[in-house]
Amino acid sequence: MTIKIQELQQQLQDARDGRLGLLQRDDQMTHELEGERQARQRLEQEIGALQKLPSASINEKTLRDKIEAEWSDKLQTIVNHIATDHESDIGKAIEEREAARAEARNLTIKINALQQKLDGERQSRDTVNEKLRAAQDEITALRNAPTLPMPALEVEPKDEQQARAEVLKFAEEAHEALRRITLPSEERKPRILFVHHDPALRSMWRENLGKSGFEVQTAADGLEGLRLAIAEKPDVVIADASMPKMDGHELCQLIKSNQETAGVKVILMTGIYTTEAPKETSAREFEADEMLRKPVKLDAMKSALSTLLAARAAS
Repeated sequence: MTIKIQELQQQLQDARDGRLGLLQRDDQMTHELEGERQARQRLEQEIGALQKLPSASINEKTLRDKIEAEWSDKLQTIVNHIATDHESDIGKAIEEREAARAEARNLTIKINALQQKLDGERQSRDTVNEKLRAAQDEITALRNAPTLPMPALEVEPKDEQQARAEVLKFAEEAHEALRRITLPSEERKPRILFVHHDPALRSMWRENLGKSGFEVQTAADGLEGLRLAIAEKPDVVIADASMPKMDGHELCQLIKSNQETAGVKVILMTGIYTTEAPKETSAREFEADEMLRKPVKLDAMKSALSTLLAARAAS
């Protein structure tokens, strides 16, 4: 915004410089006019000298008329040039000045709108922070509250402890939900690991998913994907079913069977319809959460990601 204001100031300065050039042009034309006047004086002196010659040697009236006509033409040309240049430069300077003023007014309006938006966001954040503090106070009060004796006929001590634990767990979950809401948008971006052996497809999906609001990492094969999944623990792993070194099915089984990454959702992209019989329950636990047939469209991928991320947040 400061750069834009500086540009407008530069435009105003250029308009002032143009006006100064106009004044200099005016002075130049005035000097030319003065030169023409001096030339006329010289011509008149020559006429006076010619008048002293014999009348037969020169036609005085014809010569004077010729000189008057030439002088009038030159004088009119100079006056026309001065008037045209002056009007053109003045008009251009006025247009540039008005355009600069209009741009400055628009910038002022935009600044005020941004300031109002910023104030509204600050008020909203303050409100959420107050709710967070209130929830924290409630959790602290619940933790520090003394255990009151309950009538034997109403609730048993074990039931009372269980009820307190459930209330405390609910309050903590509410506090965590509010905390996630108040995190900056960059921290709330779902993290995606895209595993594929084709560098062009990795680049394309990283760009498309990044524009859709995801934080995307890529891996060139199943081994690298497994290493990144264990180290980074992404929300969702998207892998091609057929890859060198380690295919997508093996990668999925290793992710799901590892206690540290068991909660990571897995999407496999495959070009073959599955016709196998259902597996045992223990084996199905290590299957992919979603199977997408290639070529996968962006809308289908975003829909599958939204479903899996919602399920992950609820679990």
